[in-house]
Amino acid sequence: GSGSSGTITINTEDLTIRDGSGLTTFSLEGQGGDIAIQASNIEVQQSAGILTNTSLVGLDAGDISIQADQLKLNDGAFVSTTAVSANGNAGRLDISTQRLRLEGGSVISIATLGNGNGGQARIEATELLDIRGIAADGTLTSGIRANSQGNGNAGTLDIAAGRLVIRQGGEMTTESELGGSGGNIDIHVNTLRLDNGRIAASTLTDAQGGTIRIQADESITIMGGGFDQLEQNILQPSLTGTLTEESFTQGILTVTFGDGAAGQITINTPQFTAQNGA
Repeated sequence: GSGSSGTITINTEDLTIRDGSGLTTFSLEGQGGDIAIQASNIEVQQSAGILTNTSLVGLDAGDISIQADQLKLNDGAFVSTTAVSANGNAGRLDISTQRLRLEGGSVISIATLGNGNGGQARIEATELLDIRGIAADGTLTSGIRANSQGNGNAGTLDIAAGRLVIRQGGEMTTESELGGSGGNIDIHVNTLRLDNGRIAASTLTDAQGGTIRIQADESITIMGGGFDQLEQNILQPSLTGTLTEESFTQGILTVTFGDGAAGQITINTPQFTAQNGA
C-alpha cells in the first residue's frame, strides 16, 4: 500500500545469512525502512544479502547501518541500498568494523535506477579492508560500487582503513550510465595495495565524471598483469580506436565514454610504487 515500511534492528554476538536468504525492507509507495545491525561477527554468503529498496512508485530507500568486529561477504553475497523508483533516492550505507572481507563475487552497493540520486557509502575498517576475486562462474567481480543506471547522480564512496587490499579482479568503482553525474571516491588509509584490481570513476553520459582522492599515510603499491596485458588491453586498442570500458581491468583511473569530462585523480603518499604493467 501507500504506507512506509518498518525498520529492522538486530543486536547479536554472531549473525549468519546464507543460502539465498536475506534481511530486506521494501515499500510499494511509501518510504523504505532502515536496517541497523550490531554484532561481533557477521558472515553473509551464498547469494544471501542485506537490502533496502523501493518500488517504481515508492519514495526513498532506507538506510543501512552495520557495526561489527568482523564482516565477511562470500560467494555472491551483497549489502545494497537501491533507488528503484522514479524519483526516490537510495539510502545511506554506514559500515564500521575492524576487518571487512569481500570474496567470490560479493558486492557492497549503492545504486539508483531512476531520477533519484544514489546515496553515500561510508565504510571504515580499522585494521583491514580486503576485496578480492570473482564469482565461480566468472560473471561477478567482488567490489564496492556506487552506480547510476538512470538519470540520477551516482552516489559517493568514503573509505577509511588501516590496510586496503584490492586484488584478483576486485574493484572499487563509481559509474553513471544514462544521465546523471559520476560519483566521487575518497580513500584514507595507511597502506594501499592494488594487485590486478581497480579503483575507477567513470561516466558514459554528458555529465561530469567522478573524482578520486587517495591519502595513504605510509605507502601505495600498484601491480599489473604484465606488459603483454597492458599492451593488449590499452595500448593497441588506443592506436586502433577500439578502446572500450572493458579495456580498463586494473589500475587507478577516471574514464569518460560520453561527452562529460572525466574527473581528476589526486594521490598523496610518501611512497608510491607501480610495477609489472600497472
